[in-house]
Amino acid sequence: MSPEVEVLEADAEAVVREREDVSLEEVFSGETRGGLWIALDEVQDPHNVGAIFRTAAFFGVRGIITTDVRAAFQLGKAYLRIGNLEQAEATARAMLANSPSAYQSYLLTARVAQARGNNAAALVAFRQAASLAPTVGVVQTQVGDGYLAAGRLDDAAAAYSAALALDRRNSDALVGLARVLARRNNNDDAERTLRRALSLAPDNANVQSTLGRVLLAQGRAEEAVPLLEAAVAQQPGLTAAQQDLADAYLTLGRTDEG
Repeated sequence: MSPEVEVLEADAEAVVREREDVSLEEVFSGETRGGLWIALDEVQDPHNVGAIFRTAAFFGVRGIITTDVRAAFQLGKAYLRIGNLEQAEATARAMLANSPSAYQSYLLTARVAQARGNNAAALVAFRQAASLAPTVGVVQTQVGDGYLAAGRLDDAAAAYSAALALDRRNSDALVGLARVLARRNNNDDAERTLRRALSLAPDNANVQSTLGRVLLAQGRAEEAVPLLEAAVAQQPGLTAAQQDLADAYLTLGRTDEG
């Protein structure tokens, strides 16, 4: 079933409800008959999907039909966000059974395994996802995130480097690589990598918060504060950035704010 999202409050929360499946015969009957429709099958990069959607809207396309695997993947991620591991795992199992050659099936499986604390199973699933989508930078970046969460720094660095080889402007991969460098106490190279990411995505809260943390670790709290404040303002749910900001305030003697 494809998810239906109801936004309850702007930029705050949403409820994901399941919808009954609709056949193509129903889609192309009645008022929806005629006009231009687009069918997408296994388009790998979500940035490409977004570009297609925007272009379709501009040219007045009646609708876009996607494969079930993408809808299922989004539904599984929604279950993970609200902490419903049972439904997320059930969705992942169904995807593996119905779409065993889709990288999304293994990405969701890996994320469920991580949520359950089974890093070994997560790494196996991440490797399978990477092998199914070797030319998709977004996937390689997410695989790197999985390795990093498991403490596999060499594997994480290799995945991020593979993502950057596909797209040198991949700011998420740059952030991941910088985190690897920071874990290795190479804060100077981490900072240089994050400065590059910031030049590509100046309003990215993930970039801002990570650079703020690296600067804070270098004893540069004054420089870290504006970045951390910007990150928290954009995404109040970034608890790590909130804690880093409080630490920066305390370091600077701004106890009323910290």
